[in-house]
Amino acid sequence: MGGSEVLITVTGDPYPAEVAATVYAVMQRLNFKNPYRLVWQSQVGPSPWLGAQTSNTVEEYVKKGQTNLLLIPIAFTCLSPPPFTFMEYH
Repeated sequence: MGGSEVLITVTGDPYPAEVAATVYAVMQRLNFKNPYRLVWQSQVGPSPWLGAQTSNTVEEYVKKGQTNLLLIPIAFTCLSPPPFTFMEYH
């Protein structure tokens, strides 16, 4: 799953659009009651990846004093045994 942003653009990988559509559908179902922002994680290596990065975005919100954040994994979730994404935030 995934790859560099360049690879996704060149090969026409539908991953970014599918994730964005899923986020929109969830927010639509919730009647857009709260502001939301789609962010990305799991960049591996120096290759460009989809942005904005989750960790950077959380840091930006905290610096602005907004600490009531809810992160909802849309593209994949953590199961047992925990994959690397689970380890990133624990």
